[in-house]
Amino acid sequence: MPRLIIRFLALILSMLTVWSDADAQSDRICQDGKRAYFGVCPEGNATRPPPPRPTETLLAGRYRDHGDGTVTDTQTSRQWMRCSLGQTWRGGTCAGTAKAYTWELASGAAKDINAQGGYAGYRDWRVPSREELLSLVYCSSGKPRSWNDTGKWCEGDYSRPTIDTTAFPNTPASVVFWSASSYGPYSAYAWYVYFGNGNDGAFGKSSVIPARLVRGGQ
Repeated sequence: MPRLIIRFLALILSMLTVWSDADAQSDRICQDGKRAYFGVCPEGNATRPPPPRPTETLLAGRYRDHGDGTVTDTQTSRQWMRCSLGQTWRGGTCAGTAKAYTWELASGAAKDINAQGGYAGYRDWRVPSREELLSLVYCSSGKPRSWNDTGKWCEGDYSRPTIDTTAFPNTPASVVFWSASSYGPYSAYAWYVYFGNGNDGAFGKSSVIPARLVRGGQ
């Protein structure tokens, strides 16, 4: 009896393998344009490979647009809200005005969004760290143009805001944004990034400035 069971299981496994191979061939197309049946075309009608898939278009050559008000940075795997908190993703852009928060209230706003159902299907949004926020700084005046995560000013005649506005439209040009990183030994201060020129610095946590949320990539 055990041998019969083993043979039966072997037969099932071989059938699954055949079906899997046939499925892998299902994208093959015959010369007459019809789909091959189990990877086989009528006699004398050879198959041809499926047409190549279109190359993915990335915003600024870096950000994958999900069509839901978020983008993923393909270099870091972080997913960003395209709008600042307080703005609304509508009609392919960020409508409204960025809302300003104290440092603690910015983190609280992220927790509220997660508790109320999340955004774009996720409930783990957060205020980015200093390093994560600096990764968004883009200097349009460089040769070649480049992202600038050093915390230093962009050089030359650069465009403001110093962020790629195809990925993050309607970003305020002369506003600093909170990071989640406290400022060294001074616990009452936290790091910000200024997208007016690309540099970073620290404000007291009671200061009121905008924020943008991120998830993943840690």
